[in-house]
Amino acid sequence: MIKALPKSRIVLFAFFFLAFDAQALYLVHHYSLTNDEPFEITGGYYYWTKGDVVTPRLNPPTASALQTLPLLFLGLEKAHGFADGDQRAYEFFFVSNPGKIQAMTLLPRLVGLVFALGLGFLLLTYARKESLIFLITTAGLWAFDPALIAHSALAKSDVMTAFFFLASVLAFNRTRERPGWFWSTLTGIAVGLAVTSKITAMALGPLFVLLELIQYFSTRERNRKVGVVFKRWSFMGLGFLGLVGLVYLPGTLVLPDHRCPYSYFLDRIWMGSQMPQRGWAYFRFLGSTSDGGNILYFPLAFFLKNSLPFLMLFIIGVVLLLKKKIRLENWLWITPLLFLATILSGSSIGMRLFLPAMPFLYLIAGHSADWMWNRSGLHQTLFRRVLIGLGIWLVLSLAFHFPNYLSYANETVPPSTKGYFFANGDLDWGQDTLRLARFAQENHWKNVKTAFFAGMDPHFYGLNWKPWTLNDLKGPQPGWVYVVDSSFLNLAPVYSPESRLIAQGWFSVKAAGRLGDTWSYYEAPGETEPDKSPPVHSSPVLRYYWNGNERVFY
Repeated sequence: MIKALPKSRIVLFAFFFLAFDAQALYLVHHYSLTNDEPFEITGGYYYWTKGDVVTPRLNPPTASALQTLPLLFLGLEKAHGFADGDQRAYEFFFVSNPGKIQAMTLLPRLVGLVFALGLGFLLLTYARKESLIFLITTAGLWAFDPALIAHSALAKSDVMTAFFFLASVLAFNRTRERPGWFWSTLTGIAVGLAVTSKITAMALGPLFVLLELIQYFSTRERNRKVGVVFKRWSFMGLGFLGLVGLVYLPGTLVLPDHRCPYSYFLDRIWMGSQMPQRGWAYFRFLGSTSDGGNILYFPLAFFLKNSLPFLMLFIIGVVLLLKKKIRLENWLWITPLLFLATILSGSSIGMRLFLPAMPFLYLIAGHSADWMWNRSGLHQTLFRRVLIGLGIWLVLSLAFHFPNYLSYANETVPPSTKGYFFANGDLDWGQDTLRLARFAQENHWKNVKTAFFAGMDPHFYGLNWKPWTLNDLKGPQPGWVYVVDSSFLNLAPVYSPESRLIAQGWFSVKAAGRLGDTWSYYEAPGETEPDKSPPVHSSPVLRYYWNGNERVFY
């Protein structure tokens, strides 16, 4: 397909590939381990070595297994005897393989980045026959999507699910154009890969049924179509069931219960369906924190965490579609709409949950830009200047926020108010802990007291910290630097009520410096004095700090 493209288009798309890759590679190297990354990386590694198909929290094993495949060549030491997945991940990373943490982090992330680039390639296969402005717009929105770039730099399942989701839809469209066993089976395999990466991809089932019904009732030769549809779905079912059985087969062969592969799969489907009802995570919505989602969170996050140039083009595209100024294939607008309907109740998890639908919105925006660029008449010059201006605006917006892509919010949100709207994966996942450790070293901080709720223990990035004490609650003690992350300020008081003494105390008023959107700090002048007062819960998840070479629990 690429060879059929004009050289100018190949060069253009290569530029966008390099732009995406440069941004994502920087984040791959500079983001510290975020929430759940050690857990999921460990789960993927144990999939290959122990047949573990059940540990990953709410996700099936395919994405984590593919990402951790390179780790099999590192000669890692496994942690043994831990039934709890979080404890096993801690031991696997920080006790059994402390000297290989960097490789254990980077290699799975690079695999995920390859799939993000693959997502761009799939968009190219669709856009190859469209106009040049359509290709530039679609490729540009992909290459400068802050959420997509940020999650491409993490060892999580979201971007890989987006790749398999788009591949499934494109393959399904191909099999409707060219009925036959090959494309039908390939579609089933792609769906299996998507669903066994993240349960939200189950939306592909009702989507395909709906598209089949629309096509069926739009043709006059219905009787003839029934046989074709039955044959297509039979091969799709074989491809899907074969892939799912293969993914869960290690559990059948190795795990002690030796259950049927599809039994493990159905259990995961059931757990995923319970996600909106589970209070396993904490969310922020308009200044309020809770352990349950809010159905209004995603619409707000969508319009605040996407770039304004993209939103403008997408909204124009929707208006043009409603006014019948442009015509879109049914799958192009039905897919994101149906996907949103299936995830809306659990969408407080963040923008990452909607990533599988974003490529379809890029394409809608591309059709919008194509209509504007080729609009004839007096307004043609104005429309073209607007499009050029939006492109420049998009690049400048990301340049201004770089490298804070995970916490990105568009220009309607003042940086100081992000914590009012977002938390968790839309703001602070612990991605800047490594950055904090380097910042502390550059500023020669020797006495640091930390309160944090997100990410990994800063000790493992070289920051020797102490917890807050009762004396610190009264006010800053001379000679100490106090550092608190956004998640602690916004989420910890609900998770751990005793954290309110820190989160709502003097620090919220006196904090003088910020590091990105995630860390705030205050440097108290003077010489340090001995402090023998009891520690308070400064890290509600960890409940310990390092003293020399050992953990001290408090």
